[in-house]
Amino acid sequence: MALFSGTVFTDDGKKLAGATVNLSSPNTPNKTTTTDNNGNWSINVESSINNKDTTISISKNGYDFKSIPNPQPTGEYILPPPQISVLTGGTLNLSGGFDAGKYLVTSLNNEDKNTLDQELYNIKLFIENNPGNYTITILSSESKLTNFDREETSSTNNDSVPPRWLSTQRQNNLEKYILDYLSLNGTLRPDIIKPNPLIQGPENGRFPPDSPEYKKYQYIKLEARLIRPRCSWVEVTGSLRGDKTISKPSDYVTRITLDAAVAPDRFGINGVYNNYYSQSPTAPGSLESWQFMAYIGSTFGRGRNIEPFIIDRTILKNSLLTDYNLVPTIKDNINKYALEKRITNYASTEKLIENVIDYAGNYGKRIVREETNFPIANIPLDGEFTINAENSLYVGGSAWKYKMCD
Repeated sequence: MALFSGTVFTDDGKKLAGATVNLSSPNTPNKTTTTDNNGNWSINVESSINNKDTTISISKNGYDFKSIPNPQPTGEYILPPPQISVLTGGTLNLSGGFDAGKYLVTSLNNEDKNTLDQELYNIKLFIENNPGNYTITILSSESKLTNFDREETSSTNNDSVPPRWLSTQRQNNLEKYILDYLSLNGTLRPDIIKPNPLIQGPENGRFPPDSPEYKKYQYIKLEARLIRPRCSWVEVTGSLRGDKTISKPSDYVTRITLDAAVAPDRFGINGVYNNYYSQSPTAPGSLESWQFMAYIGSTFGRGRNIEPFIIDRTILKNSLLTDYNLVPTIKDNINKYALEKRITNYASTEKLIENVIDYAGNYGKRIVREETNFPIANIPLDGEFTINAENSLYVGGSAWKYKMCD
């Protein structure tokens, strides 16, 4: 990124206004500007550029053509991030862009006018990227000061105007400017929402007219919003216990949603999640509840929205045998359940578990939980992160899926 600028003079040393300045380079679209009344000009180049392949030409009727090869940039600059994302939208705030009583887009100050023109291209792409899934809204507000029509070209110039007149004019002119731009660039004209302008702040006369107490209520904003989030589900086939590395596919992704497809799982991102057993139902990345006996129809099972499902009794038995002496919660719950149901055959752990499963019946309960969301906005495009998954051993593992959304 570089800034090229300069001043154009005539042969006798006078500054030349209205001259056309063009910058051309093989890997950069041509850039053209016009010198101001003092002969000054500047061109911002947003992409990388090779000065040796670059030429600046200056022309004006009645003057000799001038060509400058290998021009040197006069300064480096950092391009500010767009206020309207081409994928997810955003808000363009033109607060302070209009002088008192002005409402035509052509009357915006130079900085806000340039920003608006740059952001209109992003709005065009936003509309094209989200067909049928967006809203464009122009919000307008004025303070309780008495307003006047200050546009020189208006037939009511310098007349006082009723409340909301000025802010309505600003909405209407901005709407026309946007629609004309989109139509000229081949984009279907959207329906633009224009809510009734607001009148806010202290009463007229309480502060000087240029007080910040009034100015903060004098604004016009352009909002581009999605109606529904941009999301896509990705199935993870088979069961997984451990880690899965995923690359963030796009800048628009700000969160990932994980959901167990077969049985409740516990998930984490980059190793951050809570203890596995007896979790708090509201813990991030947790199940609605976690009690092993829920999977064999026990009264110890807790959780809302539970539904029956068929148990693979052999897998369940082998899983419980494996974890009986490894996981204290498993052992405790089996013994509590056996005591409550007066299961007294303790000849072996295997027999005890068989009796517990037999007593529970052929159906267990699956806990249906809400989706688990994790923020990943701070992960860069193509950046890798790890999903940590703990599957339920008691029903033979579980498949799961994830989706990424803006």
